[in-house]
Amino acid sequence: MSRRANICPTCRRPFPPPLVVTGSVRQRLVNIIGGRPDGIEIYDLVGAVYADDPDGGPVTAPRSVNVMIHQANKQLAAQGYQIKSMWLGRGARYRIVKIDTAKSELKPQRTPQRKKCDGCGVHWADPPSSLCPGCEAYREHQQ
Repeated sequence: MSRRANICPTCRRPFPPPLVVTGSVRQRLVNIIGGRPDGIEIYDLVGAVYADDPDGGPVTAPRSVNVMIHQANKQLAAQGYQIKSMWLGRGARYRIVKIDTAKSELKPQRTPQRKKCDGCGVHWADPPSSLCPGCEAYREHQQ
């Protein structure tokens, strides 16, 4: 077991504690990102994860790494951490961040109810044939 400082001397950010996920490549990915509290760009991460592979990894290596990050996040959430991209687009850096466990629990998402006409109970954007022609709302929706 190696000892390392709790704070990076360069970026002054704290190192995460040792995190455990299943799968050797996924564990290597977590260890690489965990060793860089300032973050690591996707192409540097691909190069480090697939350094042992003579072909440099699959053709779609950046996408494969994104899938591994998604799978690792499912296991890291139970430990109170997640791998997160600090911004989108070129130069995005992946870091391990602590999450609030109360907010990390997945809650079912409710789809918003479409606003319906009080008179006929049909959504205003539905085609006129589905509206009740005798309803006042039918005439209002036509205008």
